[in-house]
Amino acid sequence: MSNTLSVEDVPLNRFHKLLTVRSGGGSYVDGYVLSIIGIAMTKVSPALGFANSDNKCNAWSCGWRDG
Repeated sequence: MSNTLSVEDVPLNRFHKLLTVRSGGGSYVDGYVLSIIGIAMTKVSPALGFANSDNKCNAWSCGWRDG
């Protein structure tokens, strides 16, 4: 008879619940941070030279172009 304990036999405890909550919260925090960066980029894009003068085309809508 083996004295080893399988992972499936370990009872759930406080650590497992905390691990589940924290790992699930990562996607929420990721989405929150990306939305804040997106809002900030709309304000700083002209100052950083990301927007062209006629605003007809940018790198995302028309692709990268030279000149």
